[in-house]
Amino acid sequence: MSELISGTPLGPLLLWPALITACIETVVFWILGFRNLWSCLWFLQVNLISNLLLNEFLLTQAAQSCYDELVIAGEIVVIGLEFALCRSLLRVSSRRLLGTLLLTNAASFGAGLVLAPLLFWLSGIEGPA
Repeated sequence: MSELISGTPLGPLLLWPALITACIETVVFWILGFRNLWSCLWFLQVNLISNLLLNEFLLTQAAQSCYDELVIAGEIVVIGLEFALCRSLLRVSSRRLLGTLLLTNAASFGAGLVLAPLLFWLSGIEGPA
């Protein structure tokens, strides 16, 4: 994480979006009926890990002409990773889990479309074109 973008360390650039995303997804997870504290904490951890990995990947690929396709492919991989990690702990049907993951990821993706310009502006970093 010693690499710099416009003089700003990558750490905060990766951490804040990951925390915000994990919180949004965990709230939606709770709203969808997963009220067990340990399940929510597990889900929060899984989301932090998957989001940090996705953001790191996307930041290293930001100059690619197929960036939008990489975002979609990355989200698909994230849902697969989250499914595998959550399936190992949560006692829920695969169908319900997949539906939950699709909804939580859609909620955070939508929030990201709204919040990303604000986060880039606050950090003083020029966002993706």
